[in-house]
Amino acid sequence: MNNGIFETQRLVLFLSHKSLAQGVWDYYKRNREFLTPWETSRPEGFYTLKSIRRMLKAERKGMGNLRHLCFWIAKKDNPQKIIGAVTMSPIYFGNSSSCNIGYKLDKDEEERGYMTEAVKFAVSFAFNILGLHRVESCVIPTNSKSRRVLIKCGFEQIGFAREYLEINGKREDHEIYDINKTKWLSLNYREGEA
Repeated sequence: MNNGIFETQRLVLFLSHKSLAQGVWDYYKRNREFLTPWETSRPEGFYTLKSIRRMLKAERKGMGNLRHLCFWIAKKDNPQKIIGAVTMSPIYFGNSSSCNIGYKLDKDEEERGYMTEAVKFAVSFAFNILGLHRVESCVIPTNSKSRRVLIKCGFEQIGFAREYLEINGKREDHEIYDINKTKWLSLNYREGEA
C-alpha cells in the first residue's frame, strides 16, 4: 500500500500510524469547537496526546483486517500539518462489497477543494484498490458543505434516515448518499482530481 503514503494533485494522504500522533493531536486542538456540531461527543480525556495515540493504534488494528481505513490529510507544501481525514468504515467484502465514508477538514482550509480532492481519492481507492462496488456516505441535512462535496464527487441522495447517529449528544437525522463503481467509471475521474 505504498508504505501507507499516497499523493493527489495537492495533498498527501497518510494511513493511520503512530508517527502521526502529534499532527493529529494538533489538528483536534485547532478544530475542537469547529468539529463539535458534526461529530460524536468526545470526553475531555480525548484531547490528549496519549488518547490520540490510542485512537491511531485502534485505527491501525482496524486496517489489519481491512474493516477500517483512515487517511489523514496534509497539503503537499506542508506535509507535517494534518488538515483533515477521510475514513472508510465499515468496509464489507463479499456480496455487499461496499463501505461508508466520513470526512472532516480543518476550519481554516474550507472552500478550497481539498476535501473534494480527498474524497475522490478515497472513492477511487475503494473501487480500484479494494475492489468494492459501492460507497455510501451520510450527511446531517444542515451540513451543506459536506453535501456539496458528495455531489461534486458524483454521489446521489438515495434516502433519509431519522435519528440515524448520535452527534454532539443528540440523535440526528441524516441524508444518505451513494455512488457505485459503474457510475464512478462513467464520470471518468482520475485519482485525486478535484
